[in-house]
Amino acid sequence: MLSLAFIVVAAVLAPSQGIFIALASTATFLTSLAASMYVRVSSYPDPRSVVAEVSIPSSGVEGEPICIRAWVRNHSSRSIPLLELRIPIPPQLRILRGKWLTRLGLDSGEEANVEVCIEGRLGAHIVGPVEVVYRDPLALYMRRQHVFSEKSVRVYPRPLPPIALRELVVSRLGGLSRTRRKGFGTEFFGIREYLPGDEFRRIEWKAYARTGELYVKEFEHEASIHIVFLLDARTPMFVGPPGSTPFELSARAILSVAMYGARRGDNLMLMYLGDEIHGGTPFVRGGYAVAAFSEALSHVEWPTPRLIEPSRYFSPRSLGWLMRYLLPQRLPREKSMIFLFTTLFDEEEVEEVALLARRLMASGHEIHVVAPLAEIFETRGLATLRDLLYVVRSKEVIRARFRSLTLLRSMGIPAIVAGPTQVVREVIRRIELARLHL
Repeated sequence: MLSLAFIVVAAVLAPSQGIFIALASTATFLTSLAASMYVRVSSYPDPRSVVAEVSIPSSGVEGEPICIRAWVRNHSSRSIPLLELRIPIPPQLRILRGKWLTRLGLDSGEEANVEVCIEGRLGAHIVGPVEVVYRDPLALYMRRQHVFSEKSVRVYPRPLPPIALRELVVSRLGGLSRTRRKGFGTEFFGIREYLPGDEFRRIEWKAYARTGELYVKEFEHEASIHIVFLLDARTPMFVGPPGSTPFELSARAILSVAMYGARRGDNLMLMYLGDEIHGGTPFVRGGYAVAAFSEALSHVEWPTPRLIEPSRYFSPRSLGWLMRYLLPQRLPREKSMIFLFTTLFDEEEVEEVALLARRLMASGHEIHVVAPLAEIFETRGLATLRDLLYVVRSKEVIRARFRSLTLLRSMGIPAIVAGPTQVVREVIRRIELARLHL
């Protein structure tokens, strides 16, 4: 108002200098306006006192909604015409309800609830930090402050429901598996004639009463297998349609096979290799194995969002490093079955993997490379144009993977190439074939 009055007075007293005075007066007016907006924004209450509570779940289940809630309230005597509440959501997570940026105004004493629901995707995701942004009505000034630090949200996997799990699970939870061969066990196999040295407690007295000859009982040999799952969790494994990346497909398959192996009494171990970290589980058996695998898979961190081409990606860590240094330290002396889940994106690395796999096979272990090539087998399931364009761009990558598979097979390394719904059945089939030869 003072600037407007100054303009009027200057125009009356010095009409010949009207242009100069008008410009100076306009500048004075804008300066006072900006100062008043700055004072207004500065007078708003502390953002940390406005946000009463922020609730970010620490965990969730794949495919289920995970809701983030914030409660805001204006405790001051001044109204807040424009408040922005920002809840940064990683780009790999799809927002089901709400928005990551909410604009609202709060009168004195008014409160509001803000909710953002995202769809859970397997792995560990960083949500936040939550911040409040004040703006003046003319958007000349902005005041921002973090009110809640970032938090890691772990999403547990949802295993596949393959028919194989219903058809092939025939033994009790936590028990050993029968191989239909004679040996030490608890399941009756048959009887044979008594031989010197047989234990008297194994004599079948009912058969002796019928025939007058001594017979002994034989039992079915029970055996469990040491099964190791190696999961490539580097950046190229996270490239693909939402929910169908090689990492997600592999993790679901691993958990499904682990559920089957737990019922069969097998010793199970998981090891994963990321760009910067590695982790996994020790050898575990029974129901605890499934829980341990789920926990480990939920800790796999998603890589930093960036545009990458898997064919040109360079990893700071290689599968060869995992197989050369870490894996031998944890393998038992007995024969183990090793399943390596990877996209085979680096043809040079494949040669190293093949040589190390042959070394493990020479030590008595059995190794299989599992390549979840969803681009080939799941094209019909892609619903959007974006997904189909991904398949077109992946044509050269697919060719490179087939060259890698050909190299592995030429060196005698078994490889499994199947669609996501068939990987579980094929892995279980190979486990049962190995069990028959124990």
